[in-house]
Amino acid sequence: MGIAENKPSEARNATLKALSDDADLMGSTLEKLLQFDQRVAPLMIESGVMTTNLNKILTVIAATREMNDLLPPNSTSIDRTFSTVCKVLELLVAHQPGGFATKNGDEHDEPTNLHKLLHMAVHLLGDDSCRAAAGVFESHMSSFASFEALVRDMKFVLHMLEELSASSKGTLTLTILSREAMLLALLRSVLEARSLARDAFRVCSGFSAILRILVKLEGSFSSTEPDDEQSAALMKLMEAIVGLVD
Repeated sequence: MGIAENKPSEARNATLKALSDDADLMGSTLEKLLQFDQRVAPLMIESGVMTTNLNKILTVIAATREMNDLLPPNSTSIDRTFSTVCKVLELLVAHQPGGFATKNGDEHDEPTNLHKLLHMAVHLLGDDSCRAAAGVFESHMSSFASFEALVRDMKFVLHMLEELSASSKGTLTLTILSREAMLLALLRSVLEARSLARDAFRVCSGFSAILRILVKLEGSFSSTEPDDEQSAALMKLMEAIVGLVD
């Protein structure tokens, strides 16, 4: 009976692996095309093929993983495929930042698929997916010229930092600490890349948001003695904070 029950699971795992292998091959091919042929990115944006596929990916993630009070997982079965898609997206966004800017071009507070991508990766997927989505969003913020859009994106990232801080519920949780560090590193890279981003950060009261994170961390110290792993994660987070405000 046990062998029979394992067969569907084994078949599903084999199918997922085959799909991941195909996605890696296609992603690698697209990466090379985007790197060496400047005509590819505009064609992909104009055709809508990447936007359509991104919508499908977001729909699949939303259907298979629910947002709840549970902490983000360290890894999931779709991290590999998701990361491959993000590598292509990062190159596309760098080439054509306006192609993913807004749904209609003038509603600066309207969330885009890139916002949904990062939010889902941070809360629902594994560390590799989170890191890959952060790379896409960093490329977007570093390339897109609109000050209003930068303010919107800054507020979005700062809000996610506060969401993560609140979800830890006063404990030193490794997944939360590592994701906070990833988002802070994202902001630091954008601030270093663009002087306009530094103005947006001040408009969004970014320094106040960072102080609130530090206050919550101090509360966690008073109730928990960090172990070695937590201490290392805390050190990375503090380095990210210092790098951002320095």
